[in-house]
Order: sequence, then C-alpha cells, then structure tokens
Amino acid sequence: MKSYHVPVTVIRSNNVYGYNQYEEKLIPMVISSLSNDKAVTIQGDGHNKRRYLFIDDFTEAVLTIWKKGEAYEIYNVGSEDEKSNNEIVEMIIDVWGEQNGKKDVNITYVKDREFNDERYEVDFEKVRRLGWVAKVGLREGLSRVVRGHRGSTEVPGPLLK
Repeated sequence: MKSYHVPVTVIRSNNVYGYNQYEEKLIPMVISSLSNDKAVTIQGDGHNKRRYLFIDDFTEAVLTIWKKGEAYEIYNVGSEDEKSNNEIVEMIIDVWGEQNGKKDVNITYVKDREFNDERYEVDFEKVRRLGWVAKVGLREGLSRVVRGHRGSTEVPGPLLK
C-alpha cells in the first residue's frame, strides 16, 4: 500500500474468542454441545496446540497499535498461554461444571482436517514494546463466555446501532 500512500498497519492475531461466536470454532462448539447435552467433538487426537486470546484483550491490542504503532508495520497479537485442544475442552467442561453443575460428557474424536498444523509459534515482541500484554487469563475468559452463553447481562450489547 506504500505505492498508493495509504498508511496501512497489519494486525495478525492468534485464536480470538468471546461472546456470540459461530459454533464452528472449538470454544463455542464445546459450550453449545454442553448446553444442549450433546457429545463434544474434537478433530484429530486433540493434541494440536493453540493460543487463545479473549476479545477484550484483542480490542485493547488494536487500540494500542492504533495509538502507538507505526504505519506499514505488521503486529502479531496473542496470548502466551498455549493449550492443546484436549486441555481447552477439559477446561471448558470444568468451568461449565462450576457454573451449571457437573455433568458426564461424552467426547468424540473425528478425523482431523487435512493439513491442520500441530502448533504455531508466534512472536509478540513488537506489540509488547508498545506496552500491550494480554490481561485476561484463559480460564477467566472462558468463565465469562460460559456465563454469557447462559444469557447473563454481563454480555456486551451491539457496539454500533
């Protein structure tokens, strides 16, 4: 975009999660399965590792980059908290149980997507130099999302009308 003199900044994030996500993603799919008493489905053997970033932290990162970042730069944004899909599912089941009562959960493993990476290594140093770090831990973020799924008033409304 330099050739057109448009000051573009690129933000690449790892897995952002939060309220009202489509159920095709792991976290909302697990929560939906739990709320509907269905089996939880995990692709592959569940050992793939991912880092998850709560939407509030992502929003803060975007604002930080907007205020302090430089045009024509690329910023990687994410959390240092890496977990396997199995660990994420177990954590969601645990958080669900704390808020809604424990339940027996059937976990089903299905064929993994073709060319699914086992893990990603991302360097967040550039955004850290701007003073940003993720503040909401994974367990706390999952707790907020589970509470929100139950229709809590804590879930933010539409940002734009």
